[in-house]
Amino acid sequence: MVYPVVMAAIARFEKVLGRRVLWSNARVEKGGKATTEFVRRPRIYPHAFRGANARYDPGRKALLFGYTPGRAQGSHHGG
Repeated sequence: MVYPVVMAAIARFEKVLGRRVLWSNARVEKGGKATTEFVRRPRIYPHAFRGANARYDPGRKALLFGYTPGRAQGSHHGG
């Protein structure tokens, strides 16, 4: 569910801003020459690390989402 939620959020920002959101520039080699291009969409890693958090990694041009282990099936807590 991470990808569609992030893409929907980006679409809303772009609609409000009235323009594309560009995440960062990236160095690209083409025909032996290095050029700079803007990254249109970030990479999304839904299980990047263990922990209940998320962050942007500028080196990877990516959104990294943490995860926490779920409860075992059939275990119910509460009253």
